[in-house]
Amino acid sequence: MKKRKIVAAGMFALMVCMTGCGSSKSDMALNEYTASAGSDYGVYTDYADNAMEYDYGEEMSQETVGTADGQAEQVGENAQSTERKLIKTVNLDVETEDFEGVLAQVEQKVSELGGYVEDSSLNQGSIYSSYHNRNADYTIRIPEQHLDEFVQIVEEGTNVTYKQNSVEDITLSYVDLKSHKEALETEQTRLLELLEQAEDMSDILAIENELANVRYQIDSMESQLRTYDNQVDYATVHLYISEVERLTEIPDESVWSRIATGFSNSIYNIGVGLREAGIWVVINLPYLVLWGIVIFIVVLIIRKIRKKRRMKKQKKMEALAAQQTSSDK
Repeated sequence: MKKRKIVAAGMFALMVCMTGCGSSKSDMALNEYTASAGSDYGVYTDYADNAMEYDYGEEMSQETVGTADGQAEQVGENAQSTERKLIKTVNLDVETEDFEGVLAQVEQKVSELGGYVEDSSLNQGSIYSSYHNRNADYTIRIPEQHLDEFVQIVEEGTNVTYKQNSVEDITLSYVDLKSHKEALETEQTRLLELLEQAEDMSDILAIENELANVRYQIDSMESQLRTYDNQVDYATVHLYISEVERLTEIPDESVWSRIATGFSNSIYNIGVGLREAGIWVVINLPYLVLWGIVIFIVVLIIRKIRKKRRMKKQKKMEALAAQQTSSDK
């Protein structure tokens, strides 16, 4: 019985050490048992009762919360001491009368300022219009320190119809991710040390499995950090360029100015509409002639059919009249 009590006490003490390590109450209970185990096995019962009454889960939860709070405070302090990580984005809609010249200027300035075109599309317009009506859509990455310079160059060479600036602060997310990565690297070092000391094959496999998981998380976080760095170092400019015959006028706030501008635009739009209608007629003239011939033939056929029906009906009425006259005689 004494042997069983000693073994049970040892196992229970080991379990307490694994689940509540660092707990002051567990250490006191364990010290109490160690001091008295050799002479009085009745202490084990008191220790077990006290241990069962003590809520180790609650203590661990409190320690976990305290650790999380400490990490959050540490992240906040690191964020304050770290240079702000800002993702800048600019949306620009511009119009120009010199479409090809503006495209060449934009691509040249992007190259000169050390940026690059991430995505682009070009629409050559419609043949049904008197002017090309072309447009281009760019997604441009510009070094953050040259963003204002590039935007100013675009504004000076075009007529800006829409502009939007946005800034996203990712400092806290960046610092938190970096701290998490450093913690995983520390864990990776400890796992490597354990792997060198392990002798049992099952332990080696378990450590290697955990090590692979940690390395995967580290690689994923390094990739995310590189993405963050690229977004911070290179601002994004969404640039839409449209070709026009006449630049859009931005009216003043006065009533008369708005009336004059609106009336002028209406006259201009009517003229453009009539011109475009004439161009459409000329372009589609072959189709119009073809459809005119088809419609003319269909009308002739319908008129001929109707004429035959009228003649047939007239002959029938004349026959009925003649029959009626002969019966009267």
